[in-house]
Amino acid sequence: MVDPGAIGKLSTPGPTRHWLVNGVTVGSNGALVIPETSITAYGAPYPDEADAPHRYAIVLWDQPSTFAPQGDLATGPQPITQFNLNDYVTSSGLGRVVAAWYFTCTRGTAVAPTETSAVDTATLPAAQSASHSGSSHASTSTSSTGSGSGGSGSGNGALGSVSFAPAGVAAALGAAVFGVFVA
Repeated sequence: MVDPGAIGKLSTPGPTRHWLVNGVTVGSNGALVIPETSITAYGAPYPDEADAPHRYAIVLWDQPSTFAPQGDLATGPQPITQFNLNDYVTSSGLGRVVAAWYFTCTRGTAVAPTETSAVDTATLPAAQSASHSGSSHASTSTSSTGSGSGGSGSGNGALGSVSFAPAGVAAALGAAVFGVFVA
């Protein structure tokens, strides 16, 4: 999980690494198998109160057989710190982005949603395109709606139940949010 910093500010030398795990695999049931040993143990979001909202992203790259993390990022534990994400991706030989998710977060007074409503995922573009290709991946998921301050805690509760092309979407997300480009 990385935090490229406050929206609208350049974070140099790169994003803050909040969690790094090498060797994630997919189990026989299709679920991610995450090793118990992290390179950087999970550190919860905690942006400065004076900052604009921060973006946090969890990104999963394909780790081909030639994957070889370099230097301190080959073994843990390593502290939460800024690092050059592009260099890590390139030097370690990571493959394509296969999935990604991001959210924005601020510190301050929390605002609870005033209403919630069910989202019929069959009406979302990704579900509609799946139904045109013969798939019947339609379900209903609950999503929160309501007011918040400055994008605090935004996300999409229905995202996990919708089929989409993760490599293309995640690569675009990485490029747009972090300036990461993958071949």
